[in-house]
Amino acid sequence: MRPLVIRFGRLGDTILLAPLLEDLHRRYGESCILLGTGPWSTQLYAGHPDVDAIVQVDARHRPLPFSPQRWRMVRTLRRTRGAPVYVCETEPRALDKIRRMLTLARIDRAHCLFITDLPFREGEHWVDRLSRLGARIPPALETDPRRDSA
Repeated sequence: MRPLVIRFGRLGDTILLAPLLEDLHRRYGESCILLGTGPWSTQLYAGHPDVDAIVQVDARHRPLPFSPQRWRMVRTLRRTRGAPVYVCETEPRALDKIRRMLTLARIDRAHCLFITDLPFREGEHWVDRLSRLGARIPPALETDPRRDSA
C-alpha cells in the first residue's frame, strides 16, 4: 500500500516533509508518492528512498481545467484509490483545489487525513505536527490487514 502525500508548499515546506515521508514508508512498507508544486519537489526527492514517484504542478494557482499537470495528479489519485492520503496543505485556496481533485478522482474521504484537522499545539514545530499526522491512520484503513502494524 503506497501512501500519497500532498503538499503545495514552497521549498522549506517541502523539505520539512522528509521525516513524515520516512515514517509513512516505514509504516506502510512502501515508499510514498509525493504530489507537490514547483521544481524543488523533484530536485529534493528524486532518488530518495522514501519517495517512489513525484507528480508536480509548476503553476500552483492555475485553475484545474487549464492545468494538464493537475489532471495528471487526478489520474494518479484515481490509480491509487484505496491508498492512504496525507494532505499536508494549510493554505485555503490550495486546499480547495486538493479537495476538488480528490472528488474528481473519487477518493473516499475515509482514506484521507488532513493536517488542518490537527490544531497546532503551543510551541510545536511544524515537523512535530507533521509527525503527529503521520502517526495517524485514515479511518478506512484502521483495520486493513495489509497495513503494517509497526
